Amino acid sequence: MCTTGCLMGEPIVEGLLDCIFHHNLYFLVNHERCIKACKANGRMEFLVPPAELWGKKFFAAVPLSECDRNNLAQGFDQAQKNNIKVEVDYTLENILFHAVITPLAKHDRTVFFVTVWEPNE
Repeated sequence: MCTTGCLMGEPIVEGLLDCIFHHNLYFLVNHERCIKACKANGRMEFLVPPAELWGKKFFAAVPLSECDRNNLAQGFDQAQKNNIKVEVDYTLENILFHAVITPLAKHDRTVFFVTVWEPNE
């Protein structure tokens, strides 16, 4: 049986993902809120190289205001506690971004899938 991880380098799979998921940033975040994987699609680009994001807290990986950091932290807490998808807006370099935080498991070691995009695009 093949897992998604082994398919990620396949050109057909990459092309399909690019068609389905466009103009977004995607993050896999562990229960400690640390980034474990990330991908950019379409015109979206990372502010810093993805390798520099791995292992950093999602809401501390880039320079956010204290208010935005707190809102994102509360979003993760709410998603985990209630096992629901939570949407949070934040600003980075004067650009508004929209994050959707989706819990992938309900327990004390919840993993999250986070999608980020610019709502004005």
